Amino acid sequence: MTTPLNAVFTFLFGSYFADWDRPNNLMRAALASDGGALTCGWAGRPHWFVHPMGMGATIGDCLRLTQNNPPRGCQPVGSFPRGVHIALLGDPTLRMHRVRPPTHLKARTTARGMRLSWQASPQAGVLYHVYRAATELGPYARLTESPIKARAFTDPQGTVCHDYMVRAIALQLTPTGSYYNASQAAFSNQTKRM
Repeated sequence: MTTPLNAVFTFLFGSYFADWDRPNNLMRAALASDGGALTCGWAGRPHWFVHPMGMGATIGDCLRLTQNNPPRGCQPVGSFPRGVHIALLGDPTLRMHRVRPPTHLKARTTARGMRLSWQASPQAGVLYHVYRAATELGPYARLTESPIKARAFTDPQGTVCHDYMVRAIALQLTPTGSYYNASQAAFSNQTKRM
């Protein structure tokens, strides 16, 4: 492909497009081309249901909805209405709306517990949720009952053995409705002590 695809979520339909393991596949070419394509889905049999992305769902959520096409849910139309002959290349966790995350989360021991501080999200009007886990891989439990405006937080039960993450939260207004949208996380970079 020499023409850039300036669409983050791209859908193609054609014979053998979904056979991404074939040489010179057009779906792979869409992702490799210049431009902004980050996903490429083979669509049309059945048609995709991507309307949940308007309220914060990922493209992977929409893939699952389309593949499962439950009888009492979205009703596919066109050829193969109950088929699941579709494919998705790219990152299934991508969402339509993005919140800029906080950065440089630091955790240090104080007399009152673990003191967390971070650099603000560059996005205006965000609040923050703070999470703690016993291991780096989680699971993470939310420590803040409601989002906080401050860029610091003290965990009185925290120790150097805990891992922390902070996410920015923004109210996302869309033509479909509104929802609270969370950013990717900033993780603490503390050195654990044995």
